[in-house]
Amino acid sequence: MGPEEMCRTLAGATDVDYDCQRCGACCLSITPSAGYVVLERDEATQLRRLSLPIVIGTDGQSFLATEPYDGPGGAAACIAFEGAPGFPSRCLIYAARPTKCREFEAGSIACRTARLRAGLPIG
Repeated sequence: MGPEEMCRTLAGATDVDYDCQRCGACCLSITPSAGYVVLERDEATQLRRLSLPIVIGTDGQSFLATEPYDGPGGAAACIAFEGAPGFPSRCLIYAARPTKCREFEAGSIACRTARLRAGLPIG
């Protein structure tokens, strides 16, 4: 069993209520890419108006930019993430956050996997 499969197996093992304001693991990208969260066209326009950097992928897709992150759980962090996993953290654009962020479910397999990568407990 590879590390990714192990994370999914462990992440599916419990049902816990998570405090997103002491987590932020979903805001971390495991790759050092310049963009992380996929944006819809109108979201890219709106976030540019907020002076946030937007990255255009080779396929023309827009992404919210990242910045280097030196800690467990990722190589880059969403540009709108403030704090550190396991400590007080927040999204600086929470009211205007992208659809992909709005759809992310606390306690889901993706959430638990991100928490495991960041070294946070899942249960």
